[in-house]
Amino acid sequence: MNYITIDQTLLARLRDVAEPVELRDADGNVIGQFTPVRSTEEQALYEKARSLFDPAELDRRLREQQGKGVSLNELWDRLAAEEKT
Repeated sequence: MNYITIDQTLLARLRDVAEPVELRDADGNVIGQFTPVRSTEEQALYEKARSLFDPAELDRRLREQQGKGVSLNELWDRLAAEEKT
């Protein structure tokens, strides 16, 4: 991968970027994207969260629940009934 060494001014601006961001020129044209490197600790948390969810299981549950939803009013009624007990 090629790289560009940035000056201290741009470095100072990019240090506080926490999420991917578009880089634009003065006319508003997109020239690229900057994605900050996550800290090792943050990366470990993302990996742990990712390991807790199985995409196949989520898909299976969504298919299983297809058409079994309730209206918002039904949900409120059900929650209100649970509060009374």
